[in-house]
Amino acid sequence: MLRKIILAGLFAATSFSQTLAYEVRDPGSTAYGEGGYVSIRVDANMLSRSGCGQVVSNRRGAPDGIRVAQDSVPVTVTIDMDTNCHTEPKVVRSMFPTSGGPNISLVQIFFVSTSGRILKSERVSIFLY
Repeated sequence: MLRKIILAGLFAATSFSQTLAYEVRDPGSTAYGEGGYVSIRVDANMLSRSGCGQVVSNRRGAPDGIRVAQDSVPVTVTIDMDTNCHTEPKVVRSMFPTSGGPNISLVQIFFVSTSGRILKSERVSIFLY
């Protein structure tokens, strides 16, 4: 009897921890291009485990002092990590257009705090539609 209770408790704890792990996953970012990568639509996503964060700005270009490959379009998403707080982890999301060019196949997204600290960096392939 005690063995069944212990096994049931372990199963419930395992199921609960798997549910929590699924809920706090970072969805990643995507980029869609049209017209031979001339126009690119970026969907930038960053998981905030603290539950705080709000997009302040988006711009084409890398943060100061950072270089990117020639086949990449750099974009910087600035996030204020001290606002819009929730009690649970959340995804901070920003969707915006940018321009590409010939021989461009990637978007390199830099998520930075308002103080300039890099929070996350991603390189995503551009999907044509």
